[in-house]
Amino acid sequence: MPPNPALGTAVSLVRSLLSTHTYLKSSDMFRLATANVRPVLPAAHVVNEHGQIRMKKVSNIREGKRIWVPPPSAPYPDHPFQSVKFLKSNILASLQAQGLIHNARIERPPKDAAEARELQRTADRSTRRAALMARRARLPPPATPVAPKPVLSDYFWSLGPPPPPGHVSDAARAPYAVGSRDEARWERAEALEVAFWKARAMEDEQIEERRRVRRERFAALRESEKEQKRRDAEDGLTEAVRDEKRRQEALARIEAYARQTGEDVGAWIDELGGADAGAVGDAEPLPVKREPRLGAGAPRPGAREPLWSGRGQGQR
Repeated sequence: MPPNPALGTAVSLVRSLLSTHTYLKSSDMFRLATANVRPVLPAAHVVNEHGQIRMKKVSNIREGKRIWVPPPSAPYPDHPFQSVKFLKSNILASLQAQGLIHNARIERPPKDAAEARELQRTADRSTRRAALMARRARLPPPATPVAPKPVLSDYFWSLGPPPPPGHVSDAARAPYAVGSRDEARWERAEALEVAFWKARAMEDEQIEERRRVRRERFAALRESEKEQKRRDAEDGLTEAVRDEKRRQEALARIEAYARQTGEDVGAWIDELGGADAGAVGDAEPLPVKREPRLGAGAPRPGAREPLWSGRGQGQR
């Protein structure tokens, strides 16, 4: 579903937010952009045109049906960001690929005691790992433990192309790049977004048209089957047609079994009244061998003697 044009494009929103706030995470960006928008709660069930709750056939419960739950949808279908996943995977990834924004690494001191404890736990894990590696190498353990780092590394989105490799920004200083001032690139990014939603709308229309054609075809097929059943019932052929259909299905299964195992299935076919020419599909009728059926454990004619048989050299 395309977003509401009155809210602007996602590219313009990202540019405006990063121009106001130097560094932003994806979650913070989504929270600021959707602060005054009411989310759409997912529906627990769907009611059809007859006023009944849509059900789904299942085989693992006694009733055989359960409520059909619609697939999850975006919490903000009218907003350009749609959802956090759409913002990360589509919008921010596209702008990063075009060099308009980058993911900056920032080192900052811990802001509370919880982050300081996390730095200490990380240092303790490093100390234990160093001691373990020294013990494996049969070396003396480290004399001093690993000191905790004084800063934390975090990643935020910022305007501009990516910095040189190894560059670390500081939250207290100005960012590496204030932002790309090339208006043509930002306009091209907005045009790409508009083209994306136009293509999405066209694809949705094509999907709906294919669904409509399938529904009409299925409805016509059901009507033809109902008409055929009605004619058979008028002619009194309902039971006969059903029995013949079951017989043909049984013959097809018997034929598949005989081709896989090579066993004699003449008695089974005789019980079903014999196999007519071309009765089982369009294949040739299966040649039936009229041999006596063997009991359990009896060797087959022409079969090799197994290596684990009880016959030894002294018994020959």
